Amino acid sequence: MGVFALLLAMWPANMHHAMAQVQVEGLPASQAALWVRVPLQLVLLAWAWWYTRD
Repeated sequence: MGVFALLLAMWPANMHHAMAQVQVEGLPASQAALWVRVPLQLVLLAWAWWYTRD
């Protein structure tokens, strides 16, 4: 359940990075990579929820 909480807590930061086009120093600029992360995080959230349910 901790992984689910962490992924959920990081959701606003990932959305902000994608919408504001925040560049990480030392990494190549890739707007596509920022937006790929958003749906991937939804998949990981679903996976964490499914794996930890009773």
